[in-house]
Amino acid sequence: MKNGMSRAPSVLLALGAYVLPFVLSRSTSPTPDHPRIFVWYRALRQPAFKPPDIVIPLAWTAIETGLAVAAYRLLQKPSSPERTRSLAWLAGNVAAIGGWSRLFFGSRNLPASTFAAAA
Repeated sequence: MKNGMSRAPSVLLALGAYVLPFVLSRSTSPTPDHPRIFVWYRALRQPAFKPPDIVIPLAWTAIETGLAVAAYRLLQKPSSPERTRSLAWLAGNVAAIGGWSRLFFGSRNLPASTFAAAA
């Protein structure tokens, strides 16, 4: 069984797992610098349990940090089928986060984004 990846590549890949979802979703985020998306999002009927706007970026920062830490820790583990599966699931999760944002905010496709979120 081979040792885990060395520290520098592990850190770089973990940072990629942290940054990639932000990069993928940034161009379609409902912020004032994207006025059409911002207005569309504000016009949606939103449930009473939706958290305040300030909570959402804080929560996503915590989620992305957790994913990066998980990626780093997995990459430090010796190579194994379990590690490979875990890394594949983690990569799929990272891609799904950015993909969902593009479906929901970019394409405004509520049925597809609901399906993607459930998957």
